[in-house]
This record gives sequence, structure tokens and C-alpha cells, in this order.
Amino acid sequence: MEKIKTTKKIFNLGCGESGNSKKEFTIDIMPNFKPDLVWDLRKTPWPIEDNQFELVRAENIIEHFPDTCAMMEEIWRISKPGATIKIIVPHYTGYLSWSCPEHYKTFSSGTFKYFDKQFDTVSTKLNYFACKRHKIISPFINFFLNLHFGVSDRFGSLVGGIAEVETVLKVKKDKNLDRDNLRVNRPAEK
Repeated sequence: MEKIKTTKKIFNLGCGESGNSKKEFTIDIMPNFKPDLVWDLRKTPWPIEDNQFELVRAENIIEHFPDTCAMMEEIWRISKPGATIKIIVPHYTGYLSWSCPEHYKTFSSGTFKYFDKQFDTVSTKLNYFACKRHKIISPFINFFLNLHFGVSDRFGSLVGGIAEVETVLKVKKDKNLDRDNLRVNRPAEK
């Protein structure tokens, strides 16, 4: 299969309704969203050349796939060294996290530290609710949630649950790190 090369520097993973973008390379399984590439992201490797993107947006998409490690490997592969990865995923205490039957998993504030071989964590932020109804109280709760992630992960359900985890990562690539030695704590596929 031929791999796609693009001049766009931003990759929007699972773009949804923002599919028709002039600034971003978009991918989605749904052709009606008019992405640049219609593709089932569960099929790896993705038909995209290595080291292309400076920014990857994975917002409310990773939870829809059974293999988070495979997703992160592909994000690493298509990203340039030093690229920024912006991830938003549901927190496991949020009541909405399991309301979608297409969610395979939920996440904590520390989930993406698992991938510290491939990525440096720039920032992590917990968000209470993003809806208009909670816009007055959310900033106050968010302030306290982000003081200590361990306490928040453990007791977040006491405030009605934490809606989402926002994580920003930087891609690490060097000559000693390639796709074959990315997997941490699990054997490589044969």
C-alpha cells in the first residue's frame, strides 16, 4: 500500500465534523465528515509516511479503540521529532466516560506516563465539566483537582466525577529508538 505524504503540518486524528479543514490533515472512518483520508484507525500501520507532522490532535478519539499502545505507536511514527501531541480522553471517574457504548476504556492523570520512552509529558490537566451549566463552578473545582493528581484520581468521584484528562506530549526520537522497541512491559508482536 502506498503511503500518503502531505504538506500539512497538523494531523487531526478522528476529526469528526471538523473533517473539511484547510490547515489540518484529517482522518476519519466516516466519509460524510469529508476527511482527507477515510480510514479505520484500528488497521495499522496507517497509510501515512513517517515523520510528517509537527502537531497531532487526538481529542476524544483514543478511548474508541481497543489498543491504546498501537494508537500511540502510530502517533509516534507519523510525528516529527519534537512534535506536540494534544490528547483529550475521558477520566475513569466521569459519569459520561462509560455512557458511550463505543468507549473501550477510560484514563487517569498518569496513563500517558506509560509511554515515557517515546514521549515527554509537557502538561496534564484534569477537567471537571466542560458544559455551560457548570461554567461558574468548574474553574474552582478544576483548580483543586489539579493541585494533586493522585488525590484527584482517587477521590474525583466525590465531586461527581472528573470529565476528562488533557495531556500534552512531546515526541522523543533518536537513533536507538525505532518502532520495534517501542512497546513497554509487553512483548512485541510476532
